[in-house]
Amino acid sequence: MSSTAKKWGIGCSIGCGVVLLILGGIGTCGYVGVKKIVDRADTMGETFDQLDAEFGEPREFTPPVDGRIPADRMEVFLSVRDEMVVARDDAAGILRILDDDESARDVGTIVAKIKAGVSLIPSMMNYLDSRNSVMLEQGMGLGEYQYIYSLAYFDYLDKEPADGPSFRLNGPDDEEDADKVRWGVHVDSESGDVREERNRTIRYKLNENLAAMARNQLEALSRELAGSDDADLLEWREALAAEVEAMDSESRRILWEVDLPQRIADSIAPFADRLEASYDPTLNVVEMGMVDHN
Repeated sequence: MSSTAKKWGIGCSIGCGVVLLILGGIGTCGYVGVKKIVDRADTMGETFDQLDAEFGEPREFTPPVDGRIPADRMEVFLSVRDEMVVARDDAAGILRILDDDESARDVGTIVAKIKAGVSLIPSMMNYLDSRNSVMLEQGMGLGEYQYIYSLAYFDYLDKEPADGPSFRLNGPDDEEDADKVRWGVHVDSESGDVREERNRTIRYKLNENLAAMARNQLEALSRELAGSDDADLLEWREALAAEVEAMDSESRRILWEVDLPQRIADSIAPFADRLEASYDPTLNVVEMGMVDHN
């Protein structure tokens, strides 16, 4: 089984878990075979592999040396988001049903949650598979997508890395469990605890990828500046070097979250309204939870 398939199966097992949780009561926890889901994940993993083959792994992406995001790349990013709207609305709608008030125990609510639980896994797979396919068509790799996503949503629009449903998803890392998914749904946990845990996890994952991208950018800029006295680029290199050092010393720091450079902000500003409209906080955990898909 591919690494992508295993991680996806682990992350999405919440669908089966919610159904059994509703039928069996709070605190239910166990193992459930998901061979069909994993087989589907293997198929979906092909689009991740295609993206890596064409554009390299996410951390191999090198942002423009001058720090400015070209307008045409912002357009491509937004085009990818626009093409995903149907799959995004479907997936987000299911998560919202599952995230509804657990105190509501009427028959209609229970039936809706069961239907949502059954639909969740294929819906999430369809969402990411659709995104990957559109990215391949549009000519954008996962690294560039994550880079723009983080700068635009977390830095410029002040969205939260912890955005997502209020429930926590858990899964095993043991190879011996590769043909099964261990699911755990902690509905009695404080939502703040869930967000805090998710914030730490996603920040750590993003830091690894974005710090690598920033180092790539710094190295490319240094090569371009060899023997040059371009004052603007020299100043930019100094700022970038300081940010790389900060990223390396703070394992949960997100690139440029403390002080977004004006050159980057100016690149994003003309697209702010469209970016705001394309963001769905519910699905952030799906998008950013797969940053370490390899």
